[in-house]
Amino acid sequence: MKSLALYLESLPQWKNDMKMQHYFASFPPRSVNPHAYDERLGFWKEVIGFAVANALLDSATHTTLTADGLSRKFNRKNCEPIGLATVLSEMKASKEIVELSEYMSEAGVLSWVIGNLVLAPLRWGVTQVLGTKSSPREVSGRFVLMPAVAGIAERIRSIHSEASSSTDHIMTLEQFGSRFSSRASPNSEVPLSGEDISIVVRYLEQRMIISTDYSESIGVIVKFKNPKHQKLLPITDLDRNIVTIKTTIDTLNQQIIQLESKETELTRQAQERVRNHQRVRALFCLKQKKAIQEVLHRRMESLNSLVSIMLKIQGAETDAEIFAAYSVGADALKTVLNQNGLTVERVDDTMGKLRDVLASEQEIEEAIRSGQESLHGTSGIDDDELERELDQLLNQEQATEARRASPQSHLLHALESLPAPSASVPVTEAPSSKRDRLEMPLEAM
Repeated sequence: MKSLALYLESLPQWKNDMKMQHYFASFPPRSVNPHAYDERLGFWKEVIGFAVANALLDSATHTTLTADGLSRKFNRKNCEPIGLATVLSEMKASKEIVELSEYMSEAGVLSWVIGNLVLAPLRWGVTQVLGTKSSPREVSGRFVLMPAVAGIAERIRSIHSEASSSTDHIMTLEQFGSRFSSRASPNSEVPLSGEDISIVVRYLEQRMIISTDYSESIGVIVKFKNPKHQKLLPITDLDRNIVTIKTTIDTLNQQIIQLESKETELTRQAQERVRNHQRVRALFCLKQKKAIQEVLHRRMESLNSLVSIMLKIQGAETDAEIFAAYSVGADALKTVLNQNGLTVERVDDTMGKLRDVLASEQEIEEAIRSGQESLHGTSGIDDDELERELDQLLNQEQATEARRASPQSHLLHALESLPAPSASVPVTEAPSSKRDRLEMPLEAM
């Protein structure tokens, strides 16, 4: 559904003037006609719910609505419904809508439980006896539509049920959004917004489907309940290490794509410089290309190593297998050693980490020194190879220009490549070369 107007026009009631007069009128007390009251209320709840869930009221959200100005969005033949404030009051009383500020507050979980299990039944009973006292002017601000949130959360649970590895249950909030923003959206043309994702994450967390944590280096971490476990487990250091590896893999993939694009662009620039007879600039482009290729090669090796580690972790089902797969990482190894109560090995691990840090520092110094040399010279680059590649580009360009400039030479060359006539075939022409026979008609032209 592309717009609210198209959705409303698809409703049979919307085309019936008599029915719409009934729906657009104000709500009388429920005690007067409970059936008509509930039928009108149900119509508007369904319409508002579908419009919010499919981002028809506001293209930026699938989960929230703004009470102010809501009636104007349902304008029909220059008329606006005057009973929507009652609808919102009823939805607020039944907790179908919750104020956004309350929902996202620190006490949101407790207030939600109390509101649903204690206050909502009591409020409903009082309403049946005394009627609704809410005034239309009392409902304003932004609200979270809980049925819409529940629908999105159920889609996310269904999609996540496809996860086959324990590492698929842990991710960053950004990875969560990338995975579910389009697939879990009720409207395939409008993905879930960042606000929608935060609201749904809070909903899933309230129902103990996921747990969340925050890390300064990673950000918000989201962990789904593992179906193999009876309860939701807290996020551990091992989980944080897995998220770090997954985030690094994503970063390396992005860098590789950028480097490959840069390499292609430098090749194109070198070819263009050759066509423009700019030999020095073409050579400079080729030097940049070689440097990009070296960086790309290192990034590919790093990516391959991390992917191999992830594959080992995904194949590990016991703590011992996880320990064996993660022994290549100092941080993960330290976690496993602590969990198993080891002592001597813990000291050895710390010393190993110290040696790794010192080795890394030396590699960094060497990399900086090598980079400085490459900025002032041609360290690591074979100039003869670059010259041969440049000469090859020049020869290709000269051959192309020669073919374009001399079509007669091209024809002469093609004719000379033809085989000579057999001796058994009689020759009746006057003695002359093939070149003479071709040049006579060409000169006549």
